[in-house]
Amino acid sequence: MRNGCFMGPSGSGTSTLLNILGGLLAGDAVRFSRMLFFLTRVTQQRYLYRGSDRRFEGTVMALQRFLNLPKEEKDKVLGIAKKQFAQYGYDQMSLNFFLKELGISKGQFYYWFEEKADLFFTVMQEGLEALRLRLEAHGQPTSKSDYWGHVSESRLITERFWNDQDFVEIGKMVSQQVPPNHPIYERLEFVGQPIKRHFGESLRLGQKWKLVRTDLSVEVLLKLTEDVSDAFYSPMLGSYSKGSPPSSEAMVLYDLLGRTLRLILQPSFVAVSMIAATLVVAEMFVKHGLIY
Repeated sequence: MRNGCFMGPSGSGTSTLLNILGGLLAGDAVRFSRMLFFLTRVTQQRYLYRGSDRRFEGTVMALQRFLNLPKEEKDKVLGIAKKQFAQYGYDQMSLNFFLKELGISKGQFYYWFEEKADLFFTVMQEGLEALRLRLEAHGQPTSKSDYWGHVSESRLITERFWNDQDFVEIGKMVSQQVPPNHPIYERLEFVGQPIKRHFGESLRLGQKWKLVRTDLSVEVLLKLTEDVSDAFYSPMLGSYSKGSPPSSEAMVLYDLLGRTLRLILQPSFVAVSMIAATLVVAEMFVKHGLIY
């Protein structure tokens, strides 16, 4: 990150907020971001669908009849759904309006999906599975010296994917409109399990190599970084606009969050050393009259 301890985000100060959010992964391998990461904090509990007597073990999404369609037709359906969920939100997304734009009947829709939630999670699962395969191909770091660089590349892969696939607006919608008590919240967490597992493995590897603190469990570190990050992501996502440069306030929040996460994750003796080094440098600047 830009504080000198993390690798900075890709691009310049005119990069989108997506790069800023993704850049947080460069130094800690934990947060995917609520925009990206709105799909973490995995739960193993079973979920009862609202308005349905079906429970899920894993995921229940599109019916096989939809999955058997030609790719072009599936892409058209999911593309329109993605746009409308991002624009209107999950609750306010009108199935009737969706059907009208797509040019199909309700009967045809229910031939493919059992409910709106299945359409939404088919959109999400398609993106998450593609990202999982990319991260799997990238793998995990193979040496201590490669650790942070490899994690940084994982972050760049993630950034490019979500940007290219237009998932940022959906992430923003989920962050703002799907609180923990929302009926789809647990299912969102469940489908995000493979992505969280990837970064959790990176964190465990960092602990093994003494690059990440070992006096706290991976689960505790994940919880701490998630809660701290959530406090920062809300205003950052709130100011996000596709194609626009990040605000100066978003840049400050990004830098501050990076410093905070670094202190949480690094071994305590390293964190103390970082603070001490910062104080020494500051003292030198004052002594030489470079700051007042």
